[in-house]
Amino acid sequence: MRHWSHRLIEPLTSRHLVLVEGPSDRVMVKRVATLSGIDLDARGITIFELEGSGLFKLAYDLFGPDGFGLPMSGLLDEDARAEWADTIGVAEADLEVEGYIVCDPDLEGSYVEALGESTVIDMLLKSPGITKNSLLKSCGVDEIDDISSQALADYCRHKKRKVRAAVSVAAGLTPEQAAKIVPIADLLAPLA
Repeated sequence: MRHWSHRLIEPLTSRHLVLVEGPSDRVMVKRVATLSGIDLDARGITIFELEGSGLFKLAYDLFGPDGFGLPMSGLLDEDARAEWADTIGVAEADLEVEGYIVCDPDLEGSYVEALGESTVIDMLLKSPGITKNSLLKSCGVDEIDDISSQALADYCRHKKRKVRAAVSVAAGLTPEQAAKIVPIADLLAPLA
């Protein structure tokens, strides 16, 4: 009860709960769902931000089989694989079978790989809060063409830029591009 908040009401009235690590994941999942023609609200699907992968156990205990018994799935980064598998009592390799999709190494790396550097850079530069100079400086290069996929993913996953990058990329996605972000597409496929 000490963790009770107004945020818990919506999950408790949903038909299916999708757990994500944070707000950038929620932004991307919602946008890909919309572009894929999946109306999450109409289907009674709630995306619940954990505010960090370490809170998965608490959410699983509250909402899962030993709590309110809600059907659940989730999106997590590779570094949380062992903890989430241990929490639900399955082998790490079986997380996906259970509906918990792992981004390798994380969602930012997944969308940079799926969309390509130039596409993600174009999406970022359309954001009013991201300038070419700040992007170049943060990536440690002098020219846009010199930004590697690793440097771009690092830029997008930085804690101060993570949500802004996700919002920028989500805003620029087309349905075809959304389908290429495999971890999210795999997460949403059973919910369609």
